[in-house]
Amino acid sequence: MRPRGHGVPLLLLAAPSAQAYVWLVSYNNLWQYGTTVSAYLASVVEFDTWCWYYSTYDCVEWYTASVYGVLMQDGGTVASGYDYQSYNYPAGVYLYSEIPCGAGHFYEADGYHQAMWHGDFSDGGADDQTWTFIYVQSTCPPPSIYSMYPAEAERGTSGSLTINGQYLSYATGINVSGAGVSMYVSAILSDNLIEAGYSVASEATPGP
Repeated sequence: MRPRGHGVPLLLLAAPSAQAYVWLVSYNNLWQYGTTVSAYLASVVEFDTWCWYYSTYDCVEWYTASVYGVLMQDGGTVASGYDYQSYNYPAGVYLYSEIPCGAGHFYEADGYHQAMWHGDFSDGGADDQTWTFIYVQSTCPPPSIYSMYPAEAERGTSGSLTINGQYLSYATGINVSGAGVSMYVSAILSDNLIEAGYSVASEATPGP
């Protein structure tokens, strides 16, 4: 998926209309790359000229910028960041989160932007809020089994065992080759460890 986002110019000046050429630009970009969702949020002051070049009503001598960004997944915060630049530099933050595989997830990036500036004739400032949304999905890799304990059972018995592997938390069932043996997931302890119940019929075929 290609990056999505927008820059929002905002003219909110506590100053005469002659200063309409100084404004805050707010950036809020949110995108998916592979199994990661990333966001970039920034606050930038745009203006015609520095006052040391031309002393005009809309020139800027110095400015400050700040941004507070929040990345949310399904309504809960998964990352946040703040940046403040005190002297003539844009403020920006990068946020990212790994996408849980399986069902789709709704991501939102919220930005809170602010800037202040000073010129030869008067001061100004502005603030802004931005929101960007995307819906993403990541495919779960197949589970792998490394070992299980106990590794064997007698015919005509049932019980439980532990299975060690990878990507096991996404397993919904266990397929067993051979007749007379059934297994099921009883507890997911972690992505690498689950508990399973088993039942071996008295007429089950012996095997390794």
